[in-house]
Amino acid sequence: MSEPEDRGTLTIAPQVVRKVAEYAIGAGPKRVTVGGEHHEVDLLLQVTVDYPAPITHSVKEIGSRVRADVTRITGYHVRDLRVTVTGLRAAR
Repeated sequence: MSEPEDRGTLTIAPQVVRKVAEYAIGAGPKRVTVGGEHHEVDLLLQVTVDYPAPITHSVKEIGSRVRADVTRITGYHVRDLRVTVTGLRAAR
């Protein structure tokens, strides 16, 4: 078998990284912007969180899930992750 560097490269399109992040965020309105280069990505998340759950806790959970899933599924390093809460939804 040839050496890894002789086998070619794998590039994962930004829209795939975006989809992984969207699935990790879960239900509700969201918008994900992907930036970065090579195997490092920058993610800007705009999310709606449950009310009356503590917003800080919800944002930390979302950030942790997104970072873990993007890294696990794509192998890319999440260099920067920013979350903006754009709305609240009533918890069921």
